[in-house]
Amino acid sequence: MNLYHEVHEGNGPYMLMVHGMLSSRAQWMLNVDALKEVCCPVVVELWGHARSPAPNDPSRYRPKYYLEQFEALRQELGAEQWLLCGQSMG
Repeated sequence: MNLYHEVHEGNGPYMLMVHGMLSSRAQWMLNVDALKEVCCPVVVELWGHARSPAPNDPSRYRPKYYLEQFEALRQELGAEQWLLCGQSMG
């Protein structure tokens, strides 16, 4: 089970964009085109939000598990490092 994510190709390093509680990747979409001039935005949706599944196991919602998911995504993209943009719980 993986978090839903979208990669928007742009110029520069990847930027992971994490929304807050009771929100979705939609909060970032007005900014994506401008950000693509300086980075490659990667928008994710947290567990149980919009297109991401809602795991039954409560431990999946802990920060440690989110970090594991984000790290797996970074490796999947082949990024040595990336920028982070978050809001609220993100």
